[in-house]
Amino acid sequence: MKARGGWTLLEMLWAVVLLGVFIGLTGPVLKTVVRDVPSVRRAVEANGAVRRMLGRLRADVEAGRFLPAEAGEGRAGPRRILIDTPAGLVCYELGEETVERRLHAPAAAGEDTRATVWRTPRARIDWQLRRIGGRTVGMEVRTAIELSTPAGTQPKLANSHVFFQAATGDGGKTR
Repeated sequence: MKARGGWTLLEMLWAVVLLGVFIGLTGPVLKTVVRDVPSVRRAVEANGAVRRMLGRLRADVEAGRFLPAEAGEGRAGPRRILIDTPAGLVCYELGEETVERRLHAPAAAGEDTRATVWRTPRARIDWQLRRIGGRTVGMEVRTAIELSTPAGTQPKLANSHVFFQAATGDGGKTR
């Protein structure tokens, strides 16, 4: 008997059918992975920016003398936090996709007075001052990253952080 040198038409048809079934079963999974991986990566990057901003905010609150309700910069509110620190007045302001920190004061030698901006696309950040008896004693910051899914936009990586003002300076009185 002679050995065959190729495949029969029937063998080729079976290979094509099996390949089609394999692609039909794995295609939706691959499509989901290709679509969702970049979105999840952006969410993780936004969460990293939020975490870096929260670390700096915590350090400013801990070093601060008090959290004024208003100063030359304006009034504190849902989009702006003011912190009176030994280095000067620090202002955090929420933008649409950014958080900006500015230092307004005569800076000590070596103190960086430039604005710091954290890009926070898809991040939802809410802060609220906490008062007891007319004194501002700290703040609560709630964060979440909005992730687009086939079911719609959903908050993910949600956290709540509470920062208390140190008992220094003039006792945390609001201005």
